[in-house]
Amino acid sequence: MGPIKEINCPLDHDDTAELTYFFDVIDQFLNIPSEQNLNPSQNTLTLIARSAESCIAKALYNHKEQLKSHDIHLKVIFTQLSASQDLNNWLLPDQSPCTKPEQSIRWAKQNNLSDAHEQLTLGSVCSWSGESMRRDVNARFGFYMFDKSCKTSAIRAQRSFKALWKLSQTIPQAHFKRARFTHKPEFLNLEKGTANLSSKTSEILAPEYTRH
Repeated sequence: MGPIKEINCPLDHDDTAELTYFFDVIDQFLNIPSEQNLNPSQNTLTLIARSAESCIAKALYNHKEQLKSHDIHLKVIFTQLSASQDLNNWLLPDQSPCTKPEQSIRWAKQNNLSDAHEQLTLGSVCSWSGESMRRDVNARFGFYMFDKSCKTSAIRAQRSFKALWKLSQTIPQAHFKRARFTHKPEFLNLEKGTANLSSKTSEILAPEYTRH
């Protein structure tokens, strides 16, 4: 194995550098199964993140095809479920990095659970940890630690994830329904001419006016 690249903290201070840092973390995680000949039981990657908009979550989503090719199973906990395209991408089965999003993603709804730190762990092999999930997402470069070869840190992180998973709840079905609805452009871009609808009628039929 070659020398381990030191990536505990980003060196520059702009958006591109930050995203590059997280891509580098994920790349190193994905190299570990082949480097260390892990058995299938170790091929579980767990993520704790503030939301789907967190940089670590975005970087992981960007590597979804590599996750599948490496046969790595993913379990995720978010503390915030703000309606966004990023969250939709995680919830839609045909786009999500998770094989079964409804079973593999949970919501740490309780406010006190936000004291936990963002965390990415591969079995009992390695772990990455970041700032508390209460940290402002617009703040630049908080405290990051990447323990590529420390089993003690990985095991502790794994235990933390299991404890938080038990306290978290399944994602409400309303979020899955919203993701499916907004993913269908034919429902969002109706042409008035096809149904001879007036402008006023179209406004009445808009989704926000048709709740039961």
